[in-house]
Amino acid sequence: MTGMTDDEYVDIVTSGLREAKSWTAQFNDAMQRAAQQESDNEVVAAAFDADGYLRDLFIDPIAPAQYTHVELEELISAELRDGSIKQREAMRKVWDRFFGSDAPWSEIQAIAEDLETP
Repeated sequence: MTGMTDDEYVDIVTSGLREAKSWTAQFNDAMQRAAQQESDNEVVAAAFDADGYLRDLFIDPIAPAQYTHVELEELISAELRDGSIKQREAMRKVWDRFFGSDAPWSEIQAIAEDLETP
């Protein structure tokens, strides 16, 4: 990168920082949406935080009258298992989209490598 003026260098760095800031905001937004998966179950619904921990568990108040305790236990177990799996898959897709081989992050890395080249 010889022969580059200070202003050109600053423009490249500023452009890279702007791109990184935009990319990070998009990534955080996508991960937040992936963490908030909706349940398909109307009787039992589990909500997980972004770390995969159970945040909330809703059980329809009339469910104990409609199901035996064994059936209700199976519904709860299935919701916890399936909800967690669904969330992890959604978050993995986001991760792959942003960090995969065709991800915008590779463009930011290329800019950084160009700046490091003497």
